Amino acid sequence: MNATVRALLRLLGKLPTRPATVSTRPIGLACLLFLNPSIAHAQAGATVTITTDERFRGRTVSRGDPAVVFNLTYDHPSGVYAGAAATTTIVESEPKVINVRANIGFIHRTAVGTGLELGVVQSNYSRYSSGGRGANYTEIYAGVLTRQLALHVHYSPHYFQPGVQTVYVAIDGAVEPARDWHLTAHAGSLIRVAGGTAGGASRVGYNWRIGAARSLGAVELQLAVSDGGPNPEHYNGTDHDRLAVTLSMVWSL
Repeated sequence: MNATVRALLRLLGKLPTRPATVSTRPIGLACLLFLNPSIAHAQAGATVTITTDERFRGRTVSRGDPAVVFNLTYDHPSGVYAGAAATTTIVESEPKVINVRANIGFIHRTAVGTGLELGVVQSNYSRYSSGGRGANYTEIYAGVLTRQLALHVHYSPHYFQPGVQTVYVAIDGAVEPARDWHLTAHAGSLIRVAGGTAGGASRVGYNWRIGAARSLGAVELQLAVSDGGPNPEHYNGTDHDRLAVTLSMVWSL
């Protein structure tokens, strides 16, 4: 479960006070204080996630292979938060780091109980990732959180390529139909506002994901179905359909 969804569920007061994870949609541990205003001290946390396929905006990061994600988070009562994460997978029988990312931001609770968020994320991919080459991007993001929904807008001046400017709009939702069970949904659209579209890629893309999670103390089991378009993803020398089913296990340390 990504940190955006955790934030929404905590806003309902139904999740235990555990650190949120750094995510591809970077909502930080500051959401804890937004959702739990009685907390009056800084908090740090860590999680380890094992997943059958690490995905980002409807595309695999780990070439469709299993991956392990290590997350660190820190939150201050003022609303300032920071996080860092590293993703690893096995390439040619050896563990390789495929992504390192970090984010910092601020979230503010308004008088009507919604949250306003602003932050920046830096993400770096190695040649062992699905792209097959080193690449990176920096994004500035802003968002609004309500009791069950979160809307975020991201802007990058150099999205994986110099001069490729993008806007990514995402909406997330979460509910808890039963104790320790969580249903989540995400929809997003990536728009290239400037720069080339190498390989004939569309200037407007989309992705979606629906998921379910079961909390078992410090462990959470997750199942998700995701897809995207209009272009297929390409890795290991061939095109692949973007429809995917992933299983994950998250340990909160």
